[in-house]
Amino acid sequence: MIFIFGACGQPGDLPLTTNPNLARKGIYYTDNSGNEKFRSIKIVCYIDTDKYNPLNVLDYTLKNSGLVFFDYVILGGAVLRADAKGYYLEFNNGLKTMLAQRKKYIQPLQDRGIKALLGVKSEGGVSFGHLDDDKMYIFSDILYDALSIHRLDGVEFFDDADASAYPDITSFSPGTDGFENGDEWLARQWVQGGKYFNNVFYILRQILYKKAPQSLPEETRRRIRNDPLLFVRESKFGRVLPNRFYVQEGYDEFTGSSVEITGSFNPFFNRFPRYSSLSTIEATPIADILDNINDKDNRKDSSWMSEEQYGPLSIDLDGGAKRNVYFPFLENADRFETNGGNTDIALEDLFKRFKDEGKWEYVFFNNLKSQDEMKADPYFRWVFFNETTLPETEWGDPYNWNDPREWNPRYVPLEYIFGELTKILFNEEVVCSGGNHKK
Repeated sequence: MIFIFGACGQPGDLPLTTNPNLARKGIYYTDNSGNEKFRSIKIVCYIDTDKYNPLNVLDYTLKNSGLVFFDYVILGGAVLRADAKGYYLEFNNGLKTMLAQRKKYIQPLQDRGIKALLGVKSEGGVSFGHLDDDKMYIFSDILYDALSIHRLDGVEFFDDADASAYPDITSFSPGTDGFENGDEWLARQWVQGGKYFNNVFYILRQILYKKAPQSLPEETRRRIRNDPLLFVRESKFGRVLPNRFYVQEGYDEFTGSSVEITGSFNPFFNRFPRYSSLSTIEATPIADILDNINDKDNRKDSSWMSEEQYGPLSIDLDGGAKRNVYFPFLENADRFETNGGNTDIALEDLFKRFKDEGKWEYVFFNNLKSQDEMKADPYFRWVFFNETTLPETEWGDPYNWNDPREWNPRYVPLEYIFGELTKILFNEEVVCSGGNHKK
């Protein structure tokens, strides 16, 4: 289940998902002019296929409407690798099992209207931005084959490469690539890497368009090109989504980000960041590019994607002392500016802000466990921090994210976490009919 670049198969036609869920899940509200509006809300769940079973998502529904709670499932487990022969995609064992038994693991999701996406990650010393245009065309061809053969609905890209994979000013030597100034060299290295990564979105859609049967009407061929869902999780180092660096042949045709990218999620769980993409054009001043590079969280106000395409509310369900999902106060939850100052914010307040601001459509959850796995490694919330009853020698400091000691925990069922979200967003309840599909 390893695709070596250059060894492309013979793809078939990319199938469309059967039985789409036609009911709408979202927020009804009245705008400033008194008009009733509807904002669709889509809930995304990433699944580490070596650890968890994606069928668990089927068991969570909204009580009154009967709608499935999750709309998209990302099947994680494809990793971009490199060796002496070049770049390739490696699939973990869990993902290989699910793709080989798609009728058991994937088709039930799609039959309920849940879209199944291939999760592709770059990690270690390898980044998507290392692929030049030629390699990116091959990479896109491989992704097309994977979508076609396994009847998946799209791709999610996560650049999780180490900092060492990215250009650094200490690597500059005068005269390299014609640059005499180290700052200019570094800025252009980052711009080039972003260009290479961004090309995949255009190229993949072009491949779908070109390989659609010529006998189909032009409108149908274009619809096929736009069908795959292309999500990104934005890189901590700003590699993802520099502005308008497409291959030249597609520049005129693809003029809007809504055509290129379906949605974007920030990987900083339990935070509510501002728009976080590295936004540049050819004429962007070098100082601005360097400013983006140095801001490792890449928290910028400007973006060329529409606000609706961002999923700023990301919640980690993976458990563990540093990844509990329900805090009275979330560390660095954008430290919201209120009345000219900053303040911490509770998770229910995040849900409320997500609803009231009336912009975003996506909520992202990371790793849905089974019910038994949840009880063995439970999710917690803090109960209360009181130095008189819980001295620091016994409990850690809840305001110190790096304190290695335990906090004052209380077990929280998973349905409660989802229920808080749906109560605020939809005035609904979440019910679970099982949720205990093992790895």
